[in-house]
Amino acid sequence: MGINITHFGSLVAATGGPAYSTYLTMKGIQLYGKQYGMQCRIIIPAFMAGQKMIASDVPIQYADHNNLGNQLQENHAAVYHIQGLWSPMAHRIAVFSKRNRIPYIVTLRGMLYPHALAIKKWKKHVALWLYQAKDLRNAACIQATCEEERAFYRDMGFRNPVAIIPNAVELSEILAPPQRTADSIFRIGYLGRLHPRKKVERILYALASPEMKDVNAEFVVIGKDDPAYEDYLKNETQRLGLKNVTFAGFLHGKEKTDAIRSLSVLVVPSDFENFGNIVVEALKEGVPVIASRGMPWQDLETYHCGWWVPNSVESLAVTLKEASSLSKERLFEMGENGQRLLRDKYEFESVSKKMVALYQWILQGGTCPDFVEVLDA
Repeated sequence: MGINITHFGSLVAATGGPAYSTYLTMKGIQLYGKQYGMQCRIIIPAFMAGQKMIASDVPIQYADHNNLGNQLQENHAAVYHIQGLWSPMAHRIAVFSKRNRIPYIVTLRGMLYPHALAIKKWKKHVALWLYQAKDLRNAACIQATCEEERAFYRDMGFRNPVAIIPNAVELSEILAPPQRTADSIFRIGYLGRLHPRKKVERILYALASPEMKDVNAEFVVIGKDDPAYEDYLKNETQRLGLKNVTFAGFLHGKEKTDAIRSLSVLVVPSDFENFGNIVVEALKEGVPVIASRGMPWQDLETYHCGWWVPNSVESLAVTLKEASSLSKERLFEMGENGQRLLRDKYEFESVSKKMVALYQWILQGGTCPDFVEVLDA
């Protein structure tokens, strides 16, 4: 019998980055954990009608709410890997693991950032008091995707080990950055869930600003989620008198790739993201990114593949104006720089091997990996 790593999370495509990175974590186990006898599966809640999975080529087990204890017992898991917080089912898995002396990992997914905790604040405060803090404290290790997320976790007083492992990026089919024609329109894109915390309206307000008055620009919104918020964005578009705004809806596969590659820049205006898979998706396709400083993407400036800007309409407008003035050669160069950044820091193989090393350390002990912080007792 192999070493069974059992995940709990979602593979629903509409959840975006968390589903994709969970899937790639599992693919990494399949490829790079196999030599150590590792195999994996994921327990997922039952689907709602019409939902699509991001992939189906990993072992999937649908959770039985009424029989979860027996399901877990029959899994013979060596490690449970819980993706995210606040789920009552994840809590049940943590309790089962603790009771049966099975180590478990929790990936934070940005859910302890101050901005995230401010959403449904009192409900989360109660959940922390009732069970979530204990579940985190009892975890064999916590996965943070960046140094900032680790710091927020420590600031809450938790002292158990923290591994900093970024989300992996699959680069096997990376394409050359798209060539830009001299007379092409300046096409701005947003990609991701349409939710009030994503602050997509900032892009609309920047487009309507004096800085962008003489720029021949289009804005393509790729994604769906909250119908009321989408209606709000459409109403604001009309109120501002913006003509070249398209709501493309949820795209996937080649249609999504083509839409991304048609962009001059991608803009991520949210106040916080613990990682931001949408940044990766754009950089992978050779598209420069404008990201707010609520995200851990200072490397956009270090690698000269985008802009890392303050969270304001004014700074976004000025940056869009600057980006629109760049030559096609400069945009192409920035696209190549972005792909180099991904190869240097987020390539699938190196990130996957870190995750496999983390599982080995948790199960076998020995020398602590250099990406794991262990505080003195």
